[in-house]
Amino acid sequence: MSCRVELEKRFGGRLSVDPQLGRQIVSYQGNKGLPGLRWMKYKEGFSKALVERFLEEKSPSDLLDPFSGLGTAPLVASGQGVNATGIEIMPVGVLAATGISHAANGLDKKEFHAMRTDLLRWVSCRKKAGLSYRFPHVGITEKAFPEKTEQDIAKAREFIEQIEDSPMRDMLNLACMSILESVSFTRKDGQYLRWDYRSGRALRSHVDLGEIQDFTDALENRLREMEDDIEEVKDTFGNRYPQLLSGSCLELLRGLPDASVDLIVTSPPYANRYDYT
Repeated sequence: MSCRVELEKRFGGRLSVDPQLGRQIVSYQGNKGLPGLRWMKYKEGFSKALVERFLEEKSPSDLLDPFSGLGTAPLVASGQGVNATGIEIMPVGVLAATGISHAANGLDKKEFHAMRTDLLRWVSCRKKAGLSYRFPHVGITEKAFPEKTEQDIAKAREFIEQIEDSPMRDMLNLACMSILESVSFTRKDGQYLRWDYRSGRALRSHVDLGEIQDFTDALENRLREMEDDIEEVKDTFGNRYPQLLSGSCLELLRGLPDASVDLIVTSPPYANRYDYT
């Protein structure tokens, strides 16, 4: 008997099908226009509404998502006063959830406005960043950006590294990370990256992705959106910080106390690697 069949036999009695759960509520579609959750382009997740539904039905005191992605489950739960833990192996997911948590729990909007203004001025006016701030490429990202964009990213990294206030530093890092695809010669397409012919890479087909956004323009738009969202993010997710753990749940779950969770809301990852490079 296969392992899959054995698992189904063991846990089948606990499975249920809910025909009322449509695609929008079980996917990230419902989050795309929501303050905070719209800051990072993301497909592999579920909606805020789904988490709210389970919280209403189960009234938990402690929630866990061992594959938390951008942190929808722990963010929504903590916003309702529930102790929440999210575990995520992708650093960008932890960064996104952490940034939203900062915005929800005490980030000063006026200070953020001043800092975003300073960042944009630095990127626009500084001639060149130090070599240590160049984009840390791996093989799959070589030639992903126009040269000017490479320089602007380096200048942004240089500015952000000087910030001592960690919540502000996380917010600005999140803003920069969230626009990288839109300012690059690449687009994620299923398990693959589509490359624009202007990248200079050797490609099998001629792909034109259209206008590639200027880094400074895209960053200004994202920072403005984040600033506009802060008050509503506080209303929605502000109550307490969730516990956000960076790493593999296969290792980190062992460190959680026994019987410390009474609700798990999660969606295990598919067995591929394109989001984990």
